[in-house]
Amino acid sequence: KVYDVEKGRRFYGPGTGYHVFAGRDSTPSFVTGMFDRAKATDDVSTLKNEDLLGIKGWMEFYQKDYKYVGKV
Repeated sequence: KVYDVEKGRRFYGPGTGYHVFAGRDSTPSFVTGMFDRAKATDDVSTLKNEDLLGIKGWMEFYQKDYKYVGKV
């Protein structure tokens, strides 16, 4: 899912801690803590069940706080 995070630009803009998430799918980074844009990936195949539950929690956060604009 893709969300408009414009209102959170202080978190997602260039040079910020969560910039790794802007403009790309970096789903595993939500639970792995890998915020290095060069190493972040969209590959969820190695995640454990508890990781997937963590991602579900983040999805609920985004659905509540940001506008859904589409899907990848």
